[in-house]
Amino acid sequence: MEVTHELLAIQNPWWQSGKIKFDPVLLSFHNQAGDKAPEWLAAIKLKEPAIYTLYGARGLGKTTGLKLLIERLIKKGKKPRDIFYYSCRNVGTYEQLNEIIKLFLAIRQDKKKRLYIFIDEISAVKNWGKGIEYLRQAGKFKNANLILSASRCDSLKADSMSGRIKKNKFITIQSKDFCSFIKDINPRLGENIIEKNFAHYKNKLEYYLDAYLLTGGFISTINSFKKFGAVEQHIYDDYLGRLTMDMAGSNRDIMLWHQIMERLVTHLGHPIGHQTIARRTKAKTHLTIGEYVEIMERMFMLKTVYQSDRFGRAKKSKAKKIFFTDPFLFWLFYSHLCGSLDNWHFSRERLHDQEIFNALIENIVLSHLVEKEQNYKNSESIMFWRDNIKKREINFVFKNKNGICPILIRYNREIKESDFALMLEAGFKNGIIISRDKLELRGKIKVIPLVYFLLFSEKLLK
Repeated sequence: MEVTHELLAIQNPWWQSGKIKFDPVLLSFHNQAGDKAPEWLAAIKLKEPAIYTLYGARGLGKTTGLKLLIERLIKKGKKPRDIFYYSCRNVGTYEQLNEIIKLFLAIRQDKKKRLYIFIDEISAVKNWGKGIEYLRQAGKFKNANLILSASRCDSLKADSMSGRIKKNKFITIQSKDFCSFIKDINPRLGENIIEKNFAHYKNKLEYYLDAYLLTGGFISTINSFKKFGAVEQHIYDDYLGRLTMDMAGSNRDIMLWHQIMERLVTHLGHPIGHQTIARRTKAKTHLTIGEYVEIMERMFMLKTVYQSDRFGRAKKSKAKKIFFTDPFLFWLFYSHLCGSLDNWHFSRERLHDQEIFNALIENIVLSHLVEKEQNYKNSESIMFWRDNIKKREINFVFKNKNGICPILIRYNREIKESDFALMLEAGFKNGIIISRDKLELRGKIKVIPLVYFLLFSEKLLK
């Protein structure tokens, strides 16, 4: 379709009305109880020209954030015609996207005007970084703020623009952690709870832990739980449909993708190699499995955790663990693969299956560690330690700028002297053992209840 001013105006109704109203995204946001703007919006400064790229999985409010920024600009008196939004759902190539952007720039030819350009779901456009870099080098963004959102990172290290745009800023948006979940569901509890009064609220926190294991930290799942006490079925269906479209758009075999996900669901929390997965699927080699897993990591669905030695060095040739970035994703695929027609009740019935529950506990600890990583795309900040001969394991080894912290999970098991001995035998003099309700200090090893760890992990891991 030919790119015209009329075509651009379809996604920018404020050009005609002078206001942003009747926008379905904003209407949905403002109709939610306690419509609090995402915290990451504060990191976007629109006072001087800059390029921001927002990365994060689908369903984390990136589009809502862009629309809120547009709403704020209009309320502050910025001219509506200087604000441009475009969703890339119907854009095939970066050349086409460039033509769309250049047409808007041509319409607003006054070089003294500050322009605000919002490009949504830009990762749907192949080689988009190349196109944006071309326009930047041509001087098209000298007096513009460019805010891009992407549900997929083109590289696990960085996009092609990284390092070449002096004012380019990357923001990674993650699903809400347990602490943020509490503040959403029960704001009063979330604001009042501190380390000193933790024991008083422990039973209530355990209830919320079960809820969090089912909903995860996606905005739509939390809002649905707040309103109905359950996650509505259409949320599962819509999310799975969008992910399927993304995989199909990457020219991947959907049947093979489902086979791989089945292996990952059934082996959650257990070491597994790509070769082992390949033998149980239609994949021809382990290299194919690696490609699919990498794509899902770029889509912020999965996190690969490698085995570590005592010095925090990854042993990538050994079997690895592959986790979901959010517990909701586990239930999404587990329910679908089992043929469930009512995913919420299916999830509730199986939550306390001991093996599934233990795996999910390990997964949410991993999710919280990911949030604390200095660099989200550095796959070696979080590892696990394993004695492959004696089949003994320390769930995670967290490596940050201050050193290495081993984390042993014993939520549903009695903590024994052998657990402390294991830490020492593995070469760790300090660390954390996660319990169900035990809180004590044994030398440099802290025994901490799970919900305490989830609420105060930032301080504990310093």
